[in-house]
Amino acid sequence: MSKDTTYLALPPDLLGPWAYQRGDSPLSWAKTEVEKQTLSGASELIIILAGENIRRFSLELPGLRGRELQAATEFELEDHMGGAVSDEVICQDRKRPGTVALMSQDLHRRIKKLMNDYGLIPLRVLIDYDLLGAGQAVHIGERLIKGGAQGYAVHEDWTDFIKDAPDFNHITPQDLFTAFKTGLHRDKTREDNPFDLKASLRLINSQSTAQWQTWAKLAALALGVIILPFMLNYYAEARAWTQQADEDKQAAAALYTQATGEPANDPARQISQRLKSGTSSAKFLDMSAVLISATANVDGVEIDKLRYDPRQNLLQLSLRYPNFEAGAALEQAVAQAGGRLVVGGIRERGEALIGEASLSLEGGGQ
Repeated sequence: MSKDTTYLALPPDLLGPWAYQRGDSPLSWAKTEVEKQTLSGASELIIILAGENIRRFSLELPGLRGRELQAATEFELEDHMGGAVSDEVICQDRKRPGTVALMSQDLHRRIKKLMNDYGLIPLRVLIDYDLLGAGQAVHIGERLIKGGAQGYAVHEDWTDFIKDAPDFNHITPQDLFTAFKTGLHRDKTREDNPFDLKASLRLINSQSTAQWQTWAKLAALALGVIILPFMLNYYAEARAWTQQADEDKQAAAALYTQATGEPANDPARQISQRLKSGTSSAKFLDMSAVLISATANVDGVEIDKLRYDPRQNLLQLSLRYPNFEAGAALEQAVAQAGGRLVVGGIRERGEALIGEASLSLEGGGQ
C-alpha cells in the first residue's frame, strides 16, 4: 500500500457515517451526501465491510472445479449451518476455495448498489474482523469485533449470548484503522490472510465505466441545479425546494472538481459545457439514462465494460447475466425505456455468463 491508498470503513447499515483515511493523514468522516461523493473515483481504494452480517468459513474441500466445486461447497456449508443456503450469496476465494464467506442476497445487492452509485472503484474489499489478528478483540462505539479464524462482529447488546466471550478492549477509530493496516500487511502465504471479496461482488471496475457513472451523475445534478429554481414559481414549499437546490449545487460542485480537477464556480454552466463537448453528448446521456433505467429493472444484470461510439451513436457493452433468459428481459426493459438493445451471444466464462450488446435510441438516436 502507498501513501495514496484510501482506506474506507463502511458501517453495518451502509447508510451511516463513513470513516476513511488517505495514506497517513488523520482519520476523516464522510457524513453527508456531498462528503461521500468526494470519495468517488478514489485511487488505490481499500473498502472494509462491517462483519455483522457476513460469516466466514474454512471448509475442507477436495480438489474440484466448476460445478462440482460449487456443489461440494454448498453441501459443506449446509452441514455447518444445519440448513439450506439457497437464500445466501456464497463468496469463494478463487486461490483458496476452502475459504468462503456468506451474506444475504439483499446485503450483496445493497453493497454493489452503494459502490456503483458512489463510483467507488476498490482494489480490495475486505471484512473488518478478518483484518484483526487472532486474539484481538475490540470494543468500538456499540460494536464488538473479534479477530482470528473464528472471528465475528456483533452489537454490544449480544455480549451475554457469546459463548466464551473474550475481554473486549475499548479502542478509538484511529486505533482500529491502525490494526486494519497491520492486517493488510500479513504474510500473503498464511492461511489467515484476509479474504478479498471483490471478485465475488463482481463490481463495475473499468475506468471508462467509472467515468461514465461520474458524468451521468453530473448531468442529473446539473439538470436539478438548472430546473429547481424555476419550479419555485409553481410550488408552495419554496424553502424545501431552495434547500434541495442548494444541496444539489454543492454535490454537483464536489463531483465536478473530483472529475476534472477544476474549481466549480458555476457547476450548472460548467457541466453543461463539458457535456456538450467530446463524447459526452446529449445523445450519450440519453442512452446512459436508458441503460440505468433498464438495468435497474432486470435483477442480476451487471455492466462489465462500456464504450461510447460517437460515430454510430451507440453504447458498446459487455454485460454479465444471471441466466440465459436475462438477455431477452433486458432487451424488453430497454425498449420500454425508449431505446433499442441488440444482444449478441451469451456464453459461459468460468462461473459467469458474459455477452456483448449495443444500445441505441429509438429511431437511431437522431
